Amino acid sequence: MEIYLHYPNIHKFKLVVAIAFCLYILVIYLVYQDNKKSEIDNEITNIEDVLIQIQAIRKYVGDDQKDEIDKLQAADKISYDYFTPALLSSTYSANKINDYYNEIRKEKNLPTTDIRFASPNPRNPYNLVTKEEKKILNTFLDKKIKRYEEIKKGENGDILYVALPTKELEAKCMKCHSTPEAAPKQLVELYGNKAGFGEQEGNMKAILSIKKPLDNAYIKAFDQTLKTAIYILIATFIFVYFYYNYNKKIYIKNLELERLNRSLDNKVKERTEELNNSKMQLLNVINSSELGYWDWNKNTNWLQVNDKWLNMLGLKREEFSNSIKDWFDKIHPKDLEFVISKIEKDLEDDISFSIEYRVLNKNNEYIWVECVGGTVQKDFDGKVIQACGILRNIHQKKLNEEKVQEQEILIHNQAKVSAISEMLKNISHQWKQPLSAITTLASAIKLSYELKQDISKEEIIKYTDKILENGNYLAKIVNDFSSYFENNSQKRENYNLSNSFVKIKEIFKESRKSENIKCHTNIEENIITYSNENFFMQAMLNIFNNSLDAFIKNNIDKDYRYIFIDAKVIDNTIVIIFKDSAGGISNEIISKIFEPYFTTKHQSLGTGLGLYITNQIINKHLNGVIDVKNSNYIFEGKELNGIEFKIIIPKVEK
Repeated sequence: MEIYLHYPNIHKFKLVVAIAFCLYILVIYLVYQDNKKSEIDNEITNIEDVLIQIQAIRKYVGDDQKDEIDKLQAADKISYDYFTPALLSSTYSANKINDYYNEIRKEKNLPTTDIRFASPNPRNPYNLVTKEEKKILNTFLDKKIKRYEEIKKGENGDILYVALPTKELEAKCMKCHSTPEAAPKQLVELYGNKAGFGEQEGNMKAILSIKKPLDNAYIKAFDQTLKTAIYILIATFIFVYFYYNYNKKIYIKNLELERLNRSLDNKVKERTEELNNSKMQLLNVINSSELGYWDWNKNTNWLQVNDKWLNMLGLKREEFSNSIKDWFDKIHPKDLEFVISKIEKDLEDDISFSIEYRVLNKNNEYIWVECVGGTVQKDFDGKVIQACGILRNIHQKKLNEEKVQEQEILIHNQAKVSAISEMLKNISHQWKQPLSAITTLASAIKLSYELKQDISKEEIIKYTDKILENGNYLAKIVNDFSSYFENNSQKRENYNLSNSFVKIKEIFKESRKSENIKCHTNIEENIITYSNENFFMQAMLNIFNNSLDAFIKNNIDKDYRYIFIDAKVIDNTIVIIFKDSAGGISNEIISKIFEPYFTTKHQSLGTGLGLYITNQIINKHLNGVIDVKNSNYIFEGKELNGIEFKIIIPKVEK
């Protein structure tokens, strides 16, 4: 059914239409006046342009043509008394040109433009100034204005009148305007001996003016205004149409909203009752559980808690003041600042919070609790005025976590001892050859001395250089291994993975050589990352050790013993692939190799901690992931199979 606007809205609509109509009339009037002024300004500009052209014609006649006549007279080709207006009168020439100009405009049905020269001392009586023109000339003489313009009332409408002054008389003008005796005789014969004489150099002789009807200008202004009026009228009708329909829709929407509001009010009442019932049920559930409940009024700082909350702290109802200060006073001093700032920030950001902290119970012992809560109500300014949540005793959980951490430290230390054992084994391998060389050289020198054989100075220097060379090599080995054994888990620095792998290969140099294990590396240059290099090296050394033991345990042919290491940066992560040809691991147990104390070796040979520690280092210290699988591939025509580790760690640089 059609719904019409209510009467107050109709009244408002009519008022808007009336105001719009009045504004329309006012705007059209102002637009017309502006268009009329613009057209008049255009006419003034056009008239002034015509007058300037006339001045240019007069200048040409007065300067160029007269100069040429003077030259001819000086050359006795023309008599000094020669004078003709067509050549020597700038006023006459300008009038004739204007006549021809108007004839052409009439042929094209264009309005004419009539110019007038007005002077108090003219040659032609027609050009004698009127009283009004005399006033205008005097204004120009007083240097008050440079252009005179006025709209006059004519018989057929308004007329635009524009006047400009002529230039001041110069010395060469005195020939024709000073005295009849100095003037050419033909000029005197034509105009007489009075008109136009008696002037002085510097006089402003006349004004140049044009009168032009403004009918066409007004018609143009009206036409422009009419177009604008039509456009504005159309726009106004469109506005009124849409305004009416918009208000009509608003009214309909308001009716619908009223119905919806009534319906919502009823639903809110029903929902409120349901929520109150749910709240009571929730409180009953919380009270029947091991959870403490709290409700904090931030305006009054009143803290309402249930019996379970009090029981956690060993308090009775009368021993708690229900003040938020009483709650905060029981929080451990080292936790207090963090707890308060966390609660305030999360409530302000309108997000739930979960905090673990220590709180003092009645026995003056601190227990660990977990507090979870959030905003319940805000005021009109968005300020939190009520928050609530639960409190849970997690003291036993924290004690268990501490035990787990202690166990992890113990496991790590066991793995470190195992790693040290492996390192010492590698050190002994690398020390054998240089120690043997030093012993041999020293024995040779001693034997020569005992047998009283002559040893030249050059030979002694040669032997001692060899001893020093092998001693320096031993010192380098000690330095390389000692940097690995630094026990500073907090140390973080930028390091190049290429250098780390060089150190790892050097550590296993003698072991690889003795077991004929060929190591091929493809490490991208300048992979810089920020972490603890010793942790990284320990993780990789464990993998190396695992492969070395597998080659021996699985009795792999020495011509088929290979280790491949690839490392490159992909999407701001470092991807490391470690692959060997040591026979792989049974698919039934491969998923367990990262578990603590799991080993594929004999119990007397392995602790089962190496790969577990590697997994812990990659995940916890390097924030990466490690994956393992068996791999079959062909290299140099040989069919190989082994295990493949894929390590992905973030590329962080500082």
